[in-house]
Formats: sequence, structure tokens, C-alpha cells
Amino acid sequence: LPEIDGLKIESAGTPRQSSQVTTINGRRSSLTVSVSMQYKVTPMREGSFEIPPLVLSVDGRKELTPKFSFVATKSETGDLLFVGVEGKENQVYVGEPLELTLKIWIKPYRNAEHRVELDESEMWSLISENTSWGSFSDRMQELAENRQRPGGRESLRKDNEGNQQRYFLYTIGATIYPNRPGQIDAGDVSVIVDYPTSLGTRGGRRRGQLDSPFGNSPLSQMLDDDFFGSPFGGFPFGNSLSITGTRPIVAGAEVKPTEVIPVPSDGRPDDYRGTVGKYEIFTQIDKGNVQAGDPIQLDIGITGDGPMQLVQAPPLTDIKTLTDDFKISDQPLAGQAQGNTKFFSTTIRPLREGITEIPPIPLSFFNPETDAFQTVMSEPIPITVTKSDALSLDSIVTATPSKELDSTPPTVRQSKVSFVNDESAAVLVSQSPPGWNPWWLPIMIVPPCLWLFTAFIFHAKKLAKWIPDFRSTSRRCAIGIESAKSGDDLVDAIVRFVSGGSDPERAIGTLRFEGLYPQAAELESFIDRVRRDSERDVWGDTLSTLRANATELMQRIASARSARGRSLVQSQSRPVKLTKAGRSILVILLCGTMLSGFAIASEPVLQLEPAQQRALLDEATRDYSTAIEKEALQPEESKELFQAAASKYQRLVESGISNAGLFTNLGNAYLKSGQRGRAIAYYERAQSLAPIDPQLAENLKFARDQVNAEVVNERDDFDFAAALTLLRRAVLVGYTPILWTLLISSLVFWGLAIARTVGAPFSFWRASTMPCVLLLVSGMLMAVLISSPKPQNRGIVVAEKLTLRAGDGESFDQVATIENAEGQPMKVLVTRGNWARVQTMQGKVGWIPRRSLEIVTDGVSVSKN
Repeated sequence: LPEIDGLKIESAGTPRQSSQVTTINGRRSSLTVSVSMQYKVTPMREGSFEIPPLVLSVDGRKELTPKFSFVATKSETGDLLFVGVEGKENQVYVGEPLELTLKIWIKPYRNAEHRVELDESEMWSLISENTSWGSFSDRMQELAENRQRPGGRESLRKDNEGNQQRYFLYTIGATIYPNRPGQIDAGDVSVIVDYPTSLGTRGGRRRGQLDSPFGNSPLSQMLDDDFFGSPFGGFPFGNSLSITGTRPIVAGAEVKPTEVIPVPSDGRPDDYRGTVGKYEIFTQIDKGNVQAGDPIQLDIGITGDGPMQLVQAPPLTDIKTLTDDFKISDQPLAGQAQGNTKFFSTTIRPLREGITEIPPIPLSFFNPETDAFQTVMSEPIPITVTKSDALSLDSIVTATPSKELDSTPPTVRQSKVSFVNDESAAVLVSQSPPGWNPWWLPIMIVPPCLWLFTAFIFHAKKLAKWIPDFRSTSRRCAIGIESAKSGDDLVDAIVRFVSGGSDPERAIGTLRFEGLYPQAAELESFIDRVRRDSERDVWGDTLSTLRANATELMQRIASARSARGRSLVQSQSRPVKLTKAGRSILVILLCGTMLSGFAIASEPVLQLEPAQQRALLDEATRDYSTAIEKEALQPEESKELFQAAASKYQRLVESGISNAGLFTNLGNAYLKSGQRGRAIAYYERAQSLAPIDPQLAENLKFARDQVNAEVVNERDDFDFAAALTLLRRAVLVGYTPILWTLLISSLVFWGLAIARTVGAPFSFWRASTMPCVLLLVSGMLMAVLISSPKPQNRGIVVAEKLTLRAGDGESFDQVATIENAEGQPMKVLVTRGNWARVQTMQGKVGWIPRRSLEIVTDGVSVSKN
């Protein structure tokens, strides 16, 4: 869309797609697909505007929409609307919560002709959907989700001329956290009201149908008939009255001055991380009796009255009392906020036996009530550390944030399954299966190539006999004739040219077998002449003559063979005449190919713009979060919301996005909505993109545990991809150490080989044994880490009951019936139309409908269910 000065153009929702199929005499004759895209155009100033033609690409050609123009006039608010923002404090610090109140005064509309006045609920309904709520957007969204709206009351206020007038006052509260010094700015708050100008009995909006200021968005739920009755219901003939004219009035917010001052730098502790407010910190562990070197999960909780999403974890690596006794990860900790508490989780390892406690963890913050920095400490945790037989402190210690952290004791928490979805825009970026970065490949290739070059230079004569001769047989024969020193050398050159061997009789037989009888006779005569001259041992001028004769004989044999080859090709390339039946079959095949191509091309794929993808993701996230909140008290409504979120995640997948986070989100939504089969399928697709994600593995295991264990565990086929994934997890050393070991051992090994090749006096195998072993081991480990084999063609059953049939149709006999089949894996042997031939884990083979199966192949779904 074009950018037009003075106009705000934005999408009005996701595209709507419809299709129409025309059928004549039982055959589909045409397919029409329509896609409707709506955009909202708002003038931000007065003036004349023109929407230029929009260019669309349709079936490879350019199409233009007609242009159109309109005029926007200035809106005079007068004394009909006032907007103001007030704060409870005159001065706050950066990051300190500030309570703001948005006040909206709207003058009631009164029609003298019909003696009608709109009440406060109906005046609120006239607020336009183009209103910008700024810092109060979250509060308005919260009210909409709870089917509420701001309450209004009558209030007296002076108008622009100083006279007391009656208004409806609406107040909206919100809490903001200033992130920079200066004055509070509410310039992003702009209230627009479609103020009535006339009432009538025809057209316009009828009784009970006042437009919502939020269109079809969730905010429109606060504006339904539960809140607003008719403004005309109590008057005679009121049912026929309607608003026939409106004009927009706009008012920006007047802000009561509130100064934001920076946090002082004097007396700031070294571990201060920008936290403002009043906080407490507590810690807990998963086990208290460990051996030296064993991992301990340390959970850190921080509670307070500030913005918890901005709270950072304490710098554990800077706490000397902790690092003296424990091995700590140096990775930053990602937390999970839950209400007024934020949780962090990491892994620590005791360095030795005899450690009796985990020391207190400090947390520093700035308290605006006292205008000073404060530091609070967690309670020390007693532990018992015994001696370990095998201390594995070199194991990788990673920060493993737990999404399911709560305040319950560690002994109560049994599962590490997390159903917290990824809300970031990163899930909209397509990923490829894990592969390898080839930047280091030249470092691996150059040393052995350099060794080969060195070996060739220093040992050219020894290697010459092993180098194959890529010259043509004619060229080799000509060189043999030119370099011949006797008649026997000439015969050997001709015989090798004819048969590739050294037997003259076989060469003559080869020519006769090829049908070249004259050339066979000439070769036989030439061989006899050479033998006679050889017995007389007369060479001199005779050798020159024989050399010329041998050259002519070679050329005649080559020409005869060439002519013989052309004649064979010509005899085999005669045109084939098709019979009438053959031509009919050919026409049918061509028509079928064209029709199948048309059928494939007639399935349009709806492409979503980035803004539409983001809007769809936000809607799915909102539905999913609301469902989580209502899951305990309203399970039925929660399940519907989970299904709505799954359908929106599914649309993003169908738009072409392949992302492990998006697949995990969709798997969580499907599992929560009771569709464990589709959940397992999308968990497996996510695992193909993120094979070593521990949280994803926990969720997949949890979903599989809900399936019939007897069937799932009876897997008689070896899944190489699954085995490779387990092998990757078993590799405790990271990618980087293995890579550098591979590069260094390769350079050392091939360096020793080059030195020995040029004549350096040392025992090669004694010096190169260790680099060779390291090279082989690191090479195998690297192959495990970077390889990405395609898994078996698997399918996950999505139907509760499954019937296997002998053929691809309902009329075929039943082979077997499986109860509680949803979520069970199947090996897909072949697909045909709407049916698939599968093999169960017990070895039973049969046909099932495609709609009962989600096929998973290398992380890509081939189904449209």
C-alpha cells in the first residue's frame, strides 16, 4: 500500500477467502476464488486526498484498481468534548509506578424536535473505533476481555465561555512505568466521538443498533445490548427513530504536569540492575543431599510492587561466597513473571564435599519511598555434600529457565512440562532443520590437498604409473606408432587400439565380430608382414614404411567403426507408427496430466502480509492466555478458546511458516483442547527443527504418555532419525570444542604427513597416532551433530477410533479396528487420493481415510486437514 501524507492506512483484519465451483452435468467446469482485503483509511488533517491505483499481481499479470478522491474537513470540538490526564504524584523516579487517570467529558446530545436525550451509556457507544488510547490501551483491552466498560456519571464543568454545563464524565485508570527522565507525555491519547447532528425516522442506525466504537474487535464486547438499551424506547413511536447524521469531534489529552527524575548514581551498589520499587527475594532447591559435582536446580523468586517484567536476575557470578563453593553458569537467566512475582532457574554444582549451605543471594533496588538504595538477602539453604567417586565438573552447566515455576516446595513439583507459549515475533520467521556452517570446510580440505600436491612433486615418477591415461584410444595409438622402435611395437599399438589387449588373434576376431571383415584381413596381412621382417631383422627404411602403413590402417579401422555406428543408429531410429489404440491412450494420458496440473494450480495458497501474520499471532496468543486463565473455573469455555487459538496458529502454519516455536505453540493449543494426536504431530515437527530442546522433549513425552502405552512401545522398526537425536543428546561436549579439536588435529596430522613427505627424519606413525585418533573421534562426533537424516514417513492418528480396510474405500473388508487410537504412530506406506495405506506398530497393514491421519515427513505436513 502506498504511503500518503496525512492519511493513516492500516489493515482492518485478515483477508477473507471464498470459492465458488460451477458444476454442469455432474462435472466441475470452473472454479472461482475470491479474496477480500479491507483497509481502514483515516485522515489525520484537513484537505483533499487521492488514493492512487493499487497494483496487484494476478496469475503473472499486473492489475490496477480504480483511483478515488475524497475531502476531509476540520472537526470543531467546541464545548462538546474535553479530555484530560491526571497523575497522583507530582514527581516520580524512572521506573517507579505512576498511577494515571484518563478523564473524558462528553456533553449529552439532546434533540429538541423529538425531545430525546441520550444517556451516558449511549454517549459512550458513540466513541469512534479510531480513538487512540495510548498508555491506557492495556486497561481498555482488559475491560473488553471481562465484558466491562468504564462507568459514566453526570458532572458539572465549565465550558469554553466559563459557564457551568452538564457533562457525562468517564474515568479510566492505568499504571505506567516511565523509562526516561522528563515530563509525562500523553500526546498519544486522542479521543474521537461520532457526535450526532440529527435524528430521523428512516435510514441511519435503528433502535438498539448503535455502532460499537471498536468494530468487530474484542473491545466491542463491552458495547453490546447488555449495557446499552435504546435511547428512544420510552417515547411514543420511539421504535422508528434513528441517528441520521453525525460529525466527528476530536480532543487530545491535557496532561497535569508530572516530572520524571533519574535514579541517583551516588551510593549505587555494584549489583544494582535498574530495579525501582520495594522487593523481596527467596530461593529454593530441588534436593538437599548431593555428591560433589552433582547438579542442583536453584530457583530464585523475586516479589515486589514494580514492573516485574523489567526485573533482572541477581548477578550470581559476582557473588564470591557462592562462586567459592559452587560452579555457576555464566549465561544470563531468563525469568518468568507470574503476577507480582518473577521466577528464575539455573543449575549449580558443588565443587567439593563438606559444603553445608547455599549462601544468601543479595538483591539491590532503589526504594522511592526512602529515596535510597536497599539490599535484601534470601535465607541460606542448608545442604549436605558428600564425596563423589567420579567428579564431572567439566560437564556443561546451562541456565535452564523453568516455565512452570511456582511457590510450591520442590518435592511437590513432579513434572517439568510447560504450556507457556512463545508470544514473540520470532515464531513468524521460518527455520531450516539444523545443519552445519561450512566456514571451516576449507580448513579441512586444504591440508590433504596440499599433501597430495607435495607427494606428486617429490614422487612424480613413482606415482606416474598409477595415474590413469585419459587420452582417446586413437591418440594413444598414434603416440605408440610414433614412438615404436620395432615392428612388434607397431603391432602392439594397433592391437591395443582395436581390442584394448595385447593378443593379435583377439584383435582380428574383434573386427570380424563387429562385421569389419576387410579391415580384419588388412590387420592380419599387416601382422604377417611385420613377423616376416622381424625374422630377417631388417628395419631401417622398412620401419618407416611400416609406421606409415600402421597409421593408415588405424585411420581406416576408425572410419569403418564410425560408419558402422551411424548405420546402427539410423536403423534403430526409424519412426514408430502408433496404432489407433495407442494414439487414444496417448491423448488420454496427456489430458489427464493437464487436468491434474489444473487441479493442483486451482488450489490457491493464501499469502499473509507480515502485519497480518503479527495480528493473527496476537489474536491466537490472546485466546490462548485467556483460556489458561479460565481453565480451572470454566473448562468448557476454556476448551473453546484453546480450539480458537489452535485454528489461528494453524492458519499461520498453512501460510508457509515453518518454525519450531510456532509448531510448539500449536501443539500446546491442540493438547489443551483435547486433540492429542495433532499435538504429538506438531511436537514432532518442532523437534525436527529443534532436536535437542529439553522443554520440547518434555512436552512430547507428556503427550505420548497419554496414548496407549502398549501400542506405542511396540516399535519393531529402527528409526534412525530418532536414534540420532538421542545420540546428539548423549554428546556432553558442545559443538565449539568438537569443531576446534577437529580443526587442530587435522592441521597437526596433515602437517606431519607433509613434513614426512618432503623428507623430514622422524617416525610418522609414532608422532601422528594421537592427532589421528583425535581427528577420527572428533570427525565422527561432528558428523553426528551436523547430520540431518530424514525420518521415516510417519503419521499420527487423529481419530479416536480407527478401522483398517483391505482397500482404499468403505466397501472393502475390515482388516482390524483400533479403539483409543488417537495419538498412535503409524508407518505410512503409500497415499492414494483421500486414503492412505499404513502399517501399525504391531505390523498390521491396511487402508484408512486421510482425514484420520497427520503425516509428518521431515517436519513438513503433507495434509490439509
